[in-house]
Amino acid sequence: MPAARRRTACRRFSAHVAETARALREDAARAVRNGEVDPGLDPWPAAVRLTAVTEGLAMQVYRAPDVSAGLTASIVRDELAAVFTGECRQYVSRGPAG
Repeated sequence: MPAARRRTACRRFSAHVAETARALREDAARAVRNGEVDPGLDPWPAAVRLTAVTEGLAMQVYRAPDVSAGLTASIVRDELAAVFTGECRQYVSRGPAG
């Protein structure tokens, strides 16, 4: 890949990562306000950790295709569960399904 294309791809990837981290911070901050996470949670480090985990897993899958989607999904699920510890009000307000 030519250097100019690599730089463009890197800039796009960096912008995507920044947007994802911003969205995670907003989600975590909203969850704090809604009582869905520990009230002492600082959204910034939580978002950084979640972003690092997902980026790291993406690199693992890229470098080692034998890393399964099921394994990566379970790791992301565990990380999200560690941050979002309360019940999601979006689903509580709807009541039981059916």
